[in-house]
Amino acid sequence: MTLHKKLIILKYVFYAISYICLFTPMLVLCIVNKDTYFVKNKSGWSVAFGGALSVLFAILLAKVGFKKINKALTASMFLVIIWCFESIINDLLAVAFCYWLGIVLFTVFELPAKHYANNLKIYNAEYIKDTAREEIAYKKEAKKQKKQSIEEEQLESGRV
Repeated sequence: MTLHKKLIILKYVFYAISYICLFTPMLVLCIVNKDTYFVKNKSGWSVAFGGALSVLFAILLAKVGFKKINKALTASMFLVIIWCFESIINDLLAVAFCYWLGIVLFTVFELPAKHYANNLKIYNAEYIKDTAREEIAYKKEAKKQKKQSIEEEQLESGRV
């Protein structure tokens, strides 16, 4: 396996690990507390509805922006989302810790990914330079050989 392929594989492996580590602590917390967070009764729909509403609100904010959305709509959406996540808010310290842990793990594994991405850029730049040098040297050699063959032909024909 060439160095180029190794650098590409390592870059994507570390990026994948970093994104997996970002979400793993929260996922583990949700799995451990699934009986509390995802209740199977008439109020069990609230977490799923709150999650869907949060995603829709985030998409709305990303598309339209904060300045164009009415502040009353923003406040009411935020209160509805908090009401839907009522069972999760009780464990706010654990959620914050898992979020922090995910960010730390993400950063730890993103650094080598960036390092390998930078090495890949350097490798590609050097490869392009080497290829250009070889091509220039090949063209000079071909031109030199052509000139020698023309001179040899002229010597043989007696023109010079």
